Amino acid sequence: ISLISGNLPGKTMVASVYIYGETQNFNPEGAAAISLVLLTLSVLILWIINVLTRGKGRLA
Repeated sequence: ISLISGNLPGKTMVASVYIYGETQNFNPEGAAAISLVLLTLSVLILWIINVLTRGKGRLA
């Protein structure tokens, strides 16, 4: 996780820690925005993987 977050104390953090901090600071809109970005990215990556591997199963 330190490779993904940048590992700069006080400057970079993992998205889940940021979301937790936003909820503790009573900013649910900020937490929801980051959550929506993560959800969109996850669905997009899964869709790309599906498109790239779609034809490989039909060759057999």
